[in-house]
Amino acid sequence: MKKMVTGKVVCFILVITLLLTLLVPVVYADSDYEVKYTTMSEWDSAFQGQIEIVNKSNKELDQWKIEFDWDKIISQIWNARLERNEGGHYIIRSEAYNQIIPPGGKLSFGFLGTNGQNISDPTNYSVTDIYDELAKKDLEWQNYLGIMQGTAFQKSWADGMVTATTSFESDEPFRIGYEIIEKNPVEKYIQARYENVEIPTKDGIKLKGIFFPVSCPKGTIIMLHGRGSTALWEVPKLKFLLDNSYQILVYNSRSWNYHTTPEKYIGLMKNDLDDIGCSIDYLKGRYDVDKSKIGIYGFSYGANKALMETALRSDVKVLISDGATQNIPTYSEYFTWERIGQDFLNIYEDKFGQGSASLGIDFFPSIFTNALSSINIPVLFIQGLNDTSVPVEDVEVLYNSANAPKDKIILPQSGHCNGDLTEDKTLYESKILDFLNTYLN
Repeated sequence: MKKMVTGKVVCFILVITLLLTLLVPVVYADSDYEVKYTTMSEWDSAFQGQIEIVNKSNKELDQWKIEFDWDKIISQIWNARLERNEGGHYIIRSEAYNQIIPPGGKLSFGFLGTNGQNISDPTNYSVTDIYDELAKKDLEWQNYLGIMQGTAFQKSWADGMVTATTSFESDEPFRIGYEIIEKNPVEKYIQARYENVEIPTKDGIKLKGIFFPVSCPKGTIIMLHGRGSTALWEVPKLKFLLDNSYQILVYNSRSWNYHTTPEKYIGLMKNDLDDIGCSIDYLKGRYDVDKSKIGIYGFSYGANKALMETALRSDVKVLISDGATQNIPTYSEYFTWERIGQDFLNIYEDKFGQGSASLGIDFFPSIFTNALSSINIPVLFIQGLNDTSVPVEDVEVLYNSANAPKDKIILPQSGHCNGDLTEDKTLYESKILDFLNTYLN
């Protein structure tokens, strides 16, 4: 009887030992993630396995992907999607419902399979996410853009300027397009009531925008972002306007409609100006907007476009220009607009059609100062004293070119379009509110 009991105990211990052996995870780790493989059960030549991914980084893994080498054959999988197995190299992706692994979070997926030639565990793990893939695409775009612009500048400086001013506006179209335009994380930038809107353009595309309504508005302001920027990046600047009963429309420039195909984008200023007009027409069609109280607030290149469009329209009541330049830079002291300007216009129209450069405003000596001389609405000019992108002298030239009621503010602690982030914040906001309460309210 004792021998029988002893035999059962030994058998039980062996079973438990085997189970514990199967369930001990094999761990691979680097600084950003940890991968744990566990054989959950095994029978004949088949098995059930599980892989757990631990996110050790300080950012979320979005649309994660894991790769590894293994001689076993996965026949069924859950909580993940088997993209391919080529010669024992596996690529497995997230499902739509579990594509995010937050910082410090973990996720597991299971599978059934059959053993291969060798009884081994997965090796050569690699964990990436969509941002790694987007970074590769952005690098390819940067190389493409560098070659294209370099070739154009070698031909002539005027050719180079045409290419530079009409190419896609950002070095990171894929990452920014996905993170900011597609995901549209408004709540990350501001806590306010808003509506996602679409603004139809003259040539049939739709611009993604955000409208921030308020009760009993004093007026409505269109905010225009700078070159390579997005609408959301300007949104943190507008809270004080909402708090003071000014409602806001922001929209992404048309270049962002091409963020997955930046090589196909052709940035014609005429289209950008038409789009501002379409945004004005969109507001005039809303029941909650007073058509007689529409203003424009432009940042950087958005301010330059605002200067030009308001010179051509009579339905804008005020203009705020933050960080505008007195002229489009040529990036050369020798190749000034006086030297290359006419060649630039000729090449521009040869490439994009007769009249494509015609905006109703003379280009020379400066298209922006010429525009200002035609504007008959109040203009507020804002410039940071420490701006390394636009010299402070530019705001003086622009201010002196304006004939309508005008004001300016030089922010002593600020750089390029960042008055809301410096010690000048109170001065910056109060000056804008005084201007709007005087001329728009």
